[in-house]
Amino acid sequence: MPFDYPENLAPYYGRSFRRTTLGVVRRRLNDGGGSVFVKPAERRKRFTGLVLGGPEDLWRVASVGDNVRVVCSDVVTWLTEWRVFVHGGEVVGVEHYDGDTALRPDADVVEAVVTALRATCPAGFAIDVGVIGETGRTAVVEVNDGFALGRYGLDPDAYVDLLVARWRELLA
Repeated sequence: MPFDYPENLAPYYGRSFRRTTLGVVRRRLNDGGGSVFVKPAERRKRFTGLVLGGPEDLWRVASVGDNVRVVCSDVVTWLTEWRVFVHGGEVVGVEHYDGDTALRPDADVVEAVVTALRATCPAGFAIDVGVIGETGRTAVVEVNDGFALGRYGLDPDAYVDLLVARWRELLA
């Protein structure tokens, strides 16, 4: 899978993932399959990740071909979402971006996730984490490469340092 969902973080996702094609997803939904979150697996910005609840939602990906590889996951309800910024393997900030600001991710889970990525991570990246409504569990939403991240209120100097470190790594 792309860096968005590193395999070694599987215990922290709180949901299962599978790779397939958009054509398979379309057939499943047309045959009465339940809701699914779908995101491009290769060309990331081909379309924005979204929940398809049934055939009535397929118009949202009408311009995307059946052979496009996608990553699918179970649909969960995120009560809150936070971005954890990591530079040089260390957390440099945690910023809220959606949901209930009073709910905070479990710090032990966040540290375990950062530790799991430390040996193989880029110089700068972010981990989106949230609390799943169905379980109350802190889980990884996705991991984002540091070459282009929203700041979400992170200290501007820390933000620039993270971006520059990742770009230097890419250009080396």
